[in-house]
Amino acid sequence: MIGDETSLNEDSRDDIKWNRQEVLSLWNKACHLAEKLEQ
Repeated sequence: MIGDETSLNEDSRDDIKWNRQEVLSLWNKACHLAEKLEQ
């Protein structure tokens, strides 16, 4: 798996364009969960 980093990066480049919104959504959920755990 580690040896495939270069090919993974090339494949991920296109995914980032349409996946950014999904990543932000997941990030926001993670932040909210962290806040709940801290309280």
